[in-house]
Amino acid sequence: MSSTFDINSTAMIEARKSSPDWHGSQVLTGLVAFGSHMFQGERDAKRISAMSPERKAKAVDLINHWSELHRDVLALNQEINDELQEGIE
Repeated sequence: MSSTFDINSTAMIEARKSSPDWHGSQVLTGLVAFGSHMFQGERDAKRISAMSPERKAKAVDLINHWSELHRDVLALNQEINDELQEGIE
């Protein structure tokens, strides 16, 4: 795999258009990414810290699960893009 490969080349765009895997992964990416745009670090950390201990623990657990899911979705997208790229090169 070439590190200079243009991920937005015409060939790559066409490969994505015809890839059901790529389209499906974009659904996941959109769901997960939208949540990250809503997070406002310092403000939200204060809000979480102000929660009752039981609910704070649950909120932290959910954030950790979201973070894991986000990494997994990004890895899936990379795997699909790598496969598409190999088919082009």
